[in-house]
Amino acid sequence: MQQQWEVCYTTNTEVNARLIAGHLQAQGIPAQVLSQVDSMRAFTLGSLAIAKVLVPQEYYTQAIECLIDMEIEDESDNTDTDTFDV
Repeated sequence: MQQQWEVCYTTNTEVNARLIAGHLQAQGIPAQVLSQVDSMRAFTLGSLAIAKVLVPQEYYTQAIECLIDMEIEDESDNTDTDTFDV
């Protein structure tokens, strides 16, 4: 049976996604980054440049709680597109 993964965080930079994934991993939560950011360009394209942090379905609630504890703010009113997927 394949493990189901859930998106717990999205951002427009791969660096932010990797930092979040690293923090989750340090808390014992398996995490992976799926980057759809165009690495050939030196700029981001708003919502077209997306990096997602995924966790196994059974860790989803724990991951969201961990992110809330980190006090990561949703900056949707800025040009960033970092968001929790609650």
